[in-house]
Amino acid sequence: SSLTGTMADKTGSLTITSGQNNLWTPASFNNLQIWFGGAPDAPFTHDGSGSNAAALAGTPPSARTAFSAANRMFAISTSANPSILQWSVLSDPSDWTGTGSGTQQVSKNDGEELLFGVPVGNNVAILFKNSSTHKALLDTAPFPVIPIQKGTGAAGRWAWCVVDGVIYFITPGKRMRSTIDGSSFTDYPNYINDVWDSINNARVPYIQGFYYESLRQIHWYVSTGSATTNHLAIIWDLKHQCWLRHLTGFDVNVSALVQGRDLYCGHYDGKVYKKNVASTYTDASETSPGAIDAYVQTFWTPPKGLSNVLQPRWIEHVVEGQTSGTFEISYGFDFSPNQHSETQSMIAPGDLWDNALWDVASWSGSTSIMRRTFVFGRGNLFQYKVRNANSSEAFVYQGGTIYMRPVDTRKMMLVP
Repeated sequence: SSLTGTMADKTGSLTITSGQNNLWTPASFNNLQIWFGGAPDAPFTHDGSGSNAAALAGTPPSARTAFSAANRMFAISTSANPSILQWSVLSDPSDWTGTGSGTQQVSKNDGEELLFGVPVGNNVAILFKNSSTHKALLDTAPFPVIPIQKGTGAAGRWAWCVVDGVIYFITPGKRMRSTIDGSSFTDYPNYINDVWDSINNARVPYIQGFYYESLRQIHWYVSTGSATTNHLAIIWDLKHQCWLRHLTGFDVNVSALVQGRDLYCGHYDGKVYKKNVASTYTDASETSPGAIDAYVQTFWTPPKGLSNVLQPRWIEHVVEGQTSGTFEISYGFDFSPNQHSETQSMIAPGDLWDNALWDVASWSGSTSIMRRTFVFGRGNLFQYKVRNANSSEAFVYQGGTIYMRPVDTRKMMLVP
């Protein structure tokens, strides 16, 4: 349920070709975890015991990825056959040549590799290429594969995740979309297109997708600019329907949830780090661990229904009350951010421990408090930012409201 102690090498006699982009895909089958991928290398298994992992017996292909469904293993793409889908015999993931096994080429001549497959519904899998989707019907072997549509596909083998039956994926054009059936697609807000556009094109095939169920978030680990490793997390928050991002702490190559639902990530320094540790406000995974710079910043978009010229009166912030600490508020107009700034206390009103009378004062759990920032100035666009970067303080921003006074509601005065 957790990762503790000293890690042991359990590869044994397996062939594991080193390389940051030689990634493996795990698939559960009965009481085994079966891994496909690597360079690709031969698949291997592990049963969760203290013994070493072992090569998968029998005649399995050295495929780039795989999935399990309909009581079989399905392997996707090999070096020699990049568009091939292969399956084992019923109930035996080691037999790939006996009765009931088989192969199927998926749009072999379109010049694209078959990237991955996602089981959905009753004995159906949606298969993705870079610019197309296909449906594999898994009721009875040999399994037919039907083209669904041409035009939309996935960026890479790991650029997807499934949440509540919905497949979320990143397109080669560096945008998130989702689908249930592989034929109809949903788009998402475009206000961080500049972030998506900054992704290094050479690293698009290595985007990693991960669903962090504890926070109801979809994480995309990406490389921007000229970076050669995934150093940024772009996050879609399902609960709040908004984009977030982690600028530090997510130099992530692989990720996993343990049984306790804690998130662990493998970084490029050869270490595994636990994320979102309670009462921890520094990033141990960074080269020079420092305070986590947490902030919320609005966009340069005027509220609906108001004129182009805006004159905010004040902003009301709601934060979780703390026993100590402050947070910083800054705002600006017309693409000149942080023109004015101030700090506000996060200490909730009421009695403080060691400063009140025993059996007279009362204490309770955390509470929300409101802080008001008066705004001076006006412009066509307005933006504000709240921030805390103290390594010893919690900071929970719960929302803000901008109270506006449109400039065009002026009073007129006659001048003699």
